[in-house]
Amino acid sequence: MKKRNLLKVLLWIFILPLAFSCNDDDSGFSDVDGLPPVITLSVEHIQGEVGRDFQITGLITDADGLKSVRLVNEDMYLDKTIDLLAIYDELLTSYELDYKFNVKEGEETDSYRVKVIATDIGDRTTEENLVVSMDGDFQAPIFSVKPDDEITVLLLGDGDFTVDVSFTVTDDKALEYVEFSIPLLNVERNLSANRQKEFSYEETFIIPDVETEYELNILAADTFGLVTEIKSIIVATKEMRDFAKMYLVDVATAQEMNSDVMGIPMYIERTAPYTYVGRYYSEKVGTEVRFVPQKTDFKPICFGIDPEDQNSLTWDPNVSLPIVLDEIAYYEFEINIRDNTYSYKTYIPEDEPIQGIGETGHYFWWDDPNADTYEFHLALAGNGLGDNVQWNTTDCLIIEQDPDNPFIFYKELDLVAGNDVSFCIIPWAPDGWWKDPAWKFDAETGEDYNVLGGSVDMGPKAVPATGKYMFKFDTHLLRTKIYPID
Repeated sequence: MKKRNLLKVLLWIFILPLAFSCNDDDSGFSDVDGLPPVITLSVEHIQGEVGRDFQITGLITDADGLKSVRLVNEDMYLDKTIDLLAIYDELLTSYELDYKFNVKEGEETDSYRVKVIATDIGDRTTEENLVVSMDGDFQAPIFSVKPDDEITVLLLGDGDFTVDVSFTVTDDKALEYVEFSIPLLNVERNLSANRQKEFSYEETFIIPDVETEYELNILAADTFGLVTEIKSIIVATKEMRDFAKMYLVDVATAQEMNSDVMGIPMYIERTAPYTYVGRYYSEKVGTEVRFVPQKTDFKPICFGIDPEDQNSLTWDPNVSLPIVLDEIAYYEFEINIRDNTYSYKTYIPEDEPIQGIGETGHYFWWDDPNADTYEFHLALAGNGLGDNVQWNTTDCLIIEQDPDNPFIFYKELDLVAGNDVSFCIIPWAPDGWWKDPAWKFDAETGEDYNVLGGSVDMGPKAVPATGKYMFKFDTHLLRTKIYPID
């Protein structure tokens, strides 16, 4: 018996350490199944692009308990360890991974392989690989030239009546196809864009000699499946319309009319039936101006000088000539599109430019005994104007007063295609207070003219292409424009 009992004791002395070594790790936790973690990624391939966040998501489980998750890619300088034992008070058996990372300029290659490594409390690991490629597309096609929301075709004179459909669509990666239709004319086109970044098209259609309205639909799709669709109404009429809105154009092409963020062409006022009055500042000798009722093209109606009668207007865009301005000055125009008359003259503004820009203690237009001691500047507060510009009076963008025309304030901007620009014009105020004078915009017309005090902030306005833009604000005309520069 003594020998048998001694054998039992020796057996337990040998078995107990093995039992503990199989069920406990160094941290004191007991194994449940002793298996390594399971990683289930939401996707195994992320299509991203330089400068944009990509998001690694998935579910990680382990019956014994998770210790950490590590994300590694040397080329992207990514080495992130998520210490779950330090973050959470309890031992997790499941963890929802959700991590954002950004590929900076200069780091890009065609693709990266990110290692996702999960470790449990028994130091058992599982590794999964995630491919991040730089061929993503996040911007839908943009129409750089497009028909206006409403197009008027005048059924006047002899011969066929026609409407020109012209457009240019761009994409930052590649276009797949374009479709357009005019159902009442039985027009339907399906056009391959051949993976180009820019696609232009123009076609002329005959319009019956009947007063009616036609719906025009255009759809552009890129190779990533992103779609942009626009719609227009073509109004066929036998009489010149009394247009609710009219615009002054100082550029030469439809491309330029559509390349701005805002302000080109410039809205002018309807002062009486068929009569429009506009004021404009000519920045150079030889500026050419015409007038259009549609914002996006010179066709189908463009009012200019009739080449057969220099004292009259014509609406025909194929023959109308621009009015040429021979001075650097403010001009006032009046046109009557029923009588085909026009007149213009230079004038000197009766209001005064803003005083005290850059001066300390001169914060308002009027004397203020409590004026702050910092300099007075006008600035832009808003979104889409740059990384450091916010909706406040301190993180805003100071604009400069033009030395040649103190009514004008300007600033060069670096804008990104697809971003939306929103802003108002305010005094810069390091103390954080919103102060006068401040300009916003008119909410009733939706046009790009400023109102002191204002009713709405401007925007959002989409940026058509990445590049440098000029911002200009005229405190006399109360007009703002943002247009591309070389």
